[in-house]
Amino acid sequence: MKPNNLSHLFPKYEGKWVAFTNDQVTVVGSGATLKTAISKAKKIGYNNPIMFKVPSGMQVYVGSC
Repeated sequence: MKPNNLSHLFPKYEGKWVAFTNDQVTVVGSGATLKTAISKAKKIGYNNPIMFKVPSGMQVYVGSC
């Protein structure tokens, strides 16, 4: 599975919840709370969106094994 680069979401959705379609690219809702983002997605017909919380600050993380 190829990782998704979601850094383009940061300027517009910083600190917010984002709802995606199954392609994990198309945003169908967003909001300050999880409930708000899910509600917006459901209003346009996406009952089971994939949720992601965009961080409040840009952080770098390098993992190790």
